[in-house]
Amino acid sequence: MKTLLAAIFVFPALAQQSPPCAIGSIERITASEIRIRNGPRLLLDGATEIVKAQGRSLKPGEEVSIRCGGTGTRTPTAVKIWANVVDFAAVVRYVNPSSVEVVSLPREERKIVAFYPATAFSTSKKDLTVGQELRIVGVDIGDGNVDAIRITIYNTDLFINRFKNLK
Repeated sequence: MKTLLAAIFVFPALAQQSPPCAIGSIERITASEIRIRNGPRLLLDGATEIVKAQGRSLKPGEEVSIRCGGTGTRTPTAVKIWANVVDFAAVVRYVNPSSVEVVSLPREERKIVAFYPATAFSTSKKDLTVGQELRIVGVDIGDGNVDAIRITIYNTDLFINRFKNLK
C-alpha cells in the first residue's frame, strides 16, 4: 500500500491519465476509422479530439497515442488522439514498473515517460536504472507526460563472445 501511495504522489498526472488503447504509427486513416501499424482498428467520429502541434490533418506514418471510449463495443472509438511527437535525451531519476521519471537534457525539464507493451526498447526495460542515460521518442500528452514509442538505453554494452565456435 505504501508503494502504491508513493507512486500516486510521485506521478500525480500519470495517475489521472487512462492508458492508451493504441500507440504507434498510423497505417491508414479515413474519416471514420484509424488503424495503427501492428495495432487495432479504431472508429473516429465528430467528437474525436485531435491534439497536434501543427494544424495539418493526420496522415499515415505519423506517431500517435490514442485514448478510447466505447469499451463495451467490438470496435472502440478514439476519443482523443495526441500527435505531438517529441525526441529528447534524458537521465533517469526514478524507475516505476510502467514508467520512469526523467530529467530532459539539456533543458533539465522533469518528465514522466510511460511505456507500454508496444514501446520498443533498444535492449530491455530491465536495463532501466537511476542515472541511466536515455534517448526517448514519444508522444507529448501534456503536463510533462510522454507516452514512449521508442526508448534507447545508452551504456548497456552487451557481451558478445565472437570466438565461442573457435577452439
